[in-house]
Amino acid sequence: MSGSPRNQDLGFTPSIFGAGAGIFFIGYLLLALTLATVGIYATVSIFWSLSTAIVTGTEAAAGARPRQFD
Repeated sequence: MSGSPRNQDLGFTPSIFGAGAGIFFIGYLLLALTLATVGIYATVSIFWSLSTAIVTGTEAAAGARPRQFD
């Protein structure tokens, strides 16, 4: 396994590493299928809107908003 020393440093168990690899694979598969089906511009639009929706729902997004100066 190529990342085992790094995994030990980060405290990843094999199940956590496997879950991360599975999530990466599913995301890559969805991107490839969407790209092959609808084209590059629609794929970028779809994934941009999904990522925006996900970030909007997080609490950290509130701190990333620009602040207004009086």
